[in-house]
Order: sequence, then C-alpha cells, then structure tokens
Amino acid sequence: MGFSSLIEQLRMQHLIRAENGEALVINSHMMLHYIPDETLAVVPNTSSPQISIETCSSNSFLRSMFLEALRSLDPTIVILVDEDADFTSDNLVHRLRSAYNYLWIPFDTVDTFLPRGSKQRQWYEADICWKIENVIAHEGPKRVERLEPKSKWVQRMRNASFRGISFSEEAITEVKSMLDEHAAGWGLKREEEDVVLTWKGHNVVFATAWLTI
Repeated sequence: MGFSSLIEQLRMQHLIRAENGEALVINSHMMLHYIPDETLAVVPNTSSPQISIETCSSNSFLRSMFLEALRSLDPTIVILVDEDADFTSDNLVHRLRSAYNYLWIPFDTVDTFLPRGSKQRQWYEADICWKIENVIAHEGPKRVERLEPKSKWVQRMRNASFRGISFSEEAITEVKSMLDEHAAGWGLKREEEDVVLTWKGHNVVFATAWLTI
C-alpha cells in the first residue's frame, strides 16, 4: 500500500520529536483525494499492523483507513485543504454534471487574471483539460481525480476520532483583506468551524482544522 511507508516514517519521526517536546502538525493540501475512495475496489495490504483492516471498521476503505492511521500518530493538529466538489460517482452523467458545475471556475479565473497566449495560461489550461479528461474519460485506477465535497471529508474526520476547531477571526480577516486587495472575484466565508474560498460566490476550496479526540 502506497501510504503505509509514509505513515511509518511519520510515526518514527513523531516518536523522536515527542521525546524533545516537539509538536506534530499535519498539513494536507490538495492531496487526500488521490487516495482511492469506496467507488474504486481495492484490496488493502494488511501486512502493516498500523493500517490493517482490523484497526478499521468493517466497511472502511483506504481514505478512512489513512485518516485512522493519521489519528494513531496523535498529531497536535491536522489541517485539511481540498477542492469542494464531488467527482466520485460511478455514474458518468452525474460525474459530467459535477464537472460542468465546478470546472467552469478555473477557466473563468484564468480568463480573468492571465492574458491570452501567455505561457502560464497555456500551462494552466492544459492542467484543467487533463483534469476534465481524467474525470470524464477514465474509469478504474486510471481515474485519479476523485474529489469529495467538504461534507464528506468532515464526516470522515469525525469517524476517525478528530474534532473540528475554528480558525481565528484575526486569520480570516487577514485573508479577506488580502483577497480584497489583490484578487478581485475571490472571497472567503465561514461555514461552522471551516472556511471556504469562493469565486464569485461559488465554493471552490475548503480548509478545515482538526484536533484528536
């Protein structure tokens, strides 16, 4: 399993740092959705006791198993940031609708901020096109863009014995001021303990903070 070595490496580093009174802070930025979800049938490798099936509920899959493995490290805080969309459906029509409702946003932002013909714009548009192709045209292990909405990740984190905490008003105000000054069209809003980056009022990226229970 690809993340078993990562968990073991973090575990060893945490043991060393714990002896020195250091904190373990895990910052997951746009990465967890690449772990296969329940719609992709994967047989886990149970050779590692830290992430064996026995340590998870009977219906757990790799994403939930990974979060439970992170919980076993007893981190000081976990920050989870990802795109707020749902590309996990096995139904192509549903996936196409989700892609249409979400992926217009990066095209709109690039049209707003980057001049036509610029190299940066070409690279950015190529990346968006790759994502669209992967979401729509691929199935099974080849479809790696498997975004889940914030609500699903919140439930996963709670099931893994994490509890959400709020970002400070000072931090939110600072980010809002920066967006207002340098990034017209972008906004920031609070949803319970979480914050969501928006484009013209539409949710784009969420950020959540978690402590262990």
